Amino acid sequence: LDTLIASFLAAGSISWLYYSDRLVEFPLGVLGIALATVILPRLSDQHAQQSNQQFAATLDWALRCTVVVGVPAAVGLAVLAEPLMATLFYRGEFTARDVAMSAASLRAYAPGLLGFILVKVPAPGFFARQDARTPVRSGLIALALGMALSLLFVGVLSRTGWAPPHTGIAAATACSALLNSALLFFGLRAAGFYRAAAGWPKLVVQVGLPSAVMGGALVLALAR
Repeated sequence: LDTLIASFLAAGSISWLYYSDRLVEFPLGVLGIALATVILPRLSDQHAQQSNQQFAATLDWALRCTVVVGVPAAVGLAVLAEPLMATLFYRGEFTARDVAMSAASLRAYAPGLLGFILVKVPAPGFFARQDARTPVRSGLIALALGMALSLLFVGVLSRTGWAPPHTGIAAATACSALLNSALLFFGLRAAGFYRAAAGWPKLVVQVGLPSAVMGGALVLALAR
């Protein structure tokens, strides 16, 4: 759907989204897929043993891993979007304009990185309970929202010129991923299969503060 909408925009929009998406897929593949692979058999075993407490603890552990790695990764992608694009792709037919446009969509994708990874955590929780219907339903809801937001954001950006229109597609996809992960976690919580363990406020500070300092340092370094 993103590609379809992008095909009606300026030439190069599909490629700009593709290259920026490649960088988002890197931490997703390294962390998200690995977490899903690790926790699914453990969750299946814990569900079979009717150990709801351990089931929730496994989900909470995976969620903490996601926050610890995902937050600084998202900040890094947003701040270093242009240098990363230039280092990896600036050659041949990939011009300076392509670097700038791809970096713009990467910055729009970055806030959704947590959502992209988080989807890989609760989904195995449903699969372990032999419930594939709920993740599909949540995915369809998120897909519908993403489509509506893509049309809305692209329309607004095309009229106002606040940012390149293709960045609206990336921002809508990020919102869709965040909604999908939220629906899955709320679903597990409503069913009584997930409860947040103690220590989350401390973790948020421990991850958020260094990530903010890192982001600020990177901004200052790029400005020199």
